[in-house]
Amino acid sequence: MRAVGCCGILLVLVPVVLAVDIADELRPPLLPLARAQQFSSVLLVTVDDIASHYARPVEAADLLTAGLRGLYQSARQPVPPRLEKEIKAALANGTQSQLVTRLRQEIGDVRWLGGHDDLIACLREIARFLDPHTRVMTGRDLQRSYGSQPIFGLEIRENLGTGPLFVQDVVPGSPAQQAGVLPGDEIRLINGKPIGDNQETLAAISKVVYGYNPGEVEAIRLTVYRPRTQSQWLATLFPAVYEAEAVFGVKRRENNQWDFWLDGKNKIGLIRLATLERGSANQFASAIKSLKAEGLRGLILDLRWSPRGHLNESIAIALSLVGEKTVATIKSRSDPQPRVYGKFADLAGGDYPVEDFTDIPLVVLINAKTSGAAELIASAIRDYKRGELVGQRTRGKASVQTYLSLRFPGAGMLLTSGTFNRPSGKNLHRFPDSKPNDDWGVRPDNEVRLSPKLRDRLHEWWQWQTLRPGTAKNSLPLDDPMIDPQLHAGWRRLRQKLQ
Repeated sequence: MRAVGCCGILLVLVPVVLAVDIADELRPPLLPLARAQQFSSVLLVTVDDIASHYARPVEAADLLTAGLRGLYQSARQPVPPRLEKEIKAALANGTQSQLVTRLRQEIGDVRWLGGHDDLIACLREIARFLDPHTRVMTGRDLQRSYGSQPIFGLEIRENLGTGPLFVQDVVPGSPAQQAGVLPGDEIRLINGKPIGDNQETLAAISKVVYGYNPGEVEAIRLTVYRPRTQSQWLATLFPAVYEAEAVFGVKRRENNQWDFWLDGKNKIGLIRLATLERGSANQFASAIKSLKAEGLRGLILDLRWSPRGHLNESIAIALSLVGEKTVATIKSRSDPQPRVYGKFADLAGGDYPVEDFTDIPLVVLINAKTSGAAELIASAIRDYKRGELVGQRTRGKASVQTYLSLRFPGAGMLLTSGTFNRPSGKNLHRFPDSKPNDDWGVRPDNEVRLSPKLRDRLHEWWQWQTLRPGTAKNSLPLDDPMIDPQLHAGWRRLRQKLQ
């Protein structure tokens, strides 16, 4: 009996010892002191920058706690229960640098947090802590902020295997768009070879080169499979210098340029403003001038599904439509006085067109996906009764984001730095506790409600219309744009005005 009892004790103890040994074995090695000190220095300076420029006062202790919590989670390690108290105590006695250095050393040299990935993990958690619109930008997002585009106009979804590759996005106006490639397509072969045999070519597909010569880059042949139609074909992409399109029309002509005429008989044009990236205001002005040269009598401006964008681009477009009047008042912590935008001269730091389109009868389409910069345009048109708004209430995002340079390469941050008010002075922003009857967003003059399912289907159909090459012969649902209920309602209202 005693022997059995003794064996029972041994059986209990052995797994415990093994568990401790395994935990020690799996624990990452201590991070070198110099690396931990560098991490601490950059993180603390960045936290100070954020606290100084954020739209409302925020405590450095809260930012630091959120960031380090995100780092522990990214390292797949438990967050110390006294983390917040330790940080507050260190900030009070000026030892925060030593504390952050020690914590970073103890988290260890985790292989997937190498380079600056540990800092990015911290800042992403800080962004989540602040608000839904503050975000860290890397890779493609960062390239977009500088107005650069991939050579072939293809964005590939990250793939850790050898294939196939999935197309994440296609830039309108790019070689990929003109070749007929769509988001969701699969790339199965590159130049007739498996993906795994084309690592260098694969890297070139999404590459961005500043000021490159197309003659220095070779064309690529992609074997593309489209799951939706179960079809496969060969697409040849020729490198070219191109301008990413932000302004779309009804359909493309054979040369891939846009036809902006919705109703040629009554001279009613349609401009779809999809994004407000750099250059959008110039593209918008060019489109209207081309329509006016052909006898434009009325315009439908489609701001549906128009997300965040550059503030100055939206202000330039708003001024061109309503005239030199106050279109937005920006409040931020960095400016003691609100900044009023009501003249083209108020715009700085870019090439913005000075145009007057105030004589064009106007109908504007909006929906719940009309956001930020597009809402600024819609609110100016609504408040000055410049045109009629058709559709559904907008999202209600009146926060202003400022680009914050980080103290390490390969990343940046869009930080909420202020808010803007409508010309009428009404609030535009939808806060977490906002109620349906409160002032937020922009309400239409003529409401045309769609179910979320139909709204999303229309969005997909308009994307197909945008990306179909001008030379393509296949038909699409929106070849008859009047099947879009909100567009049809806007067209009817504009015809009534013109009559």
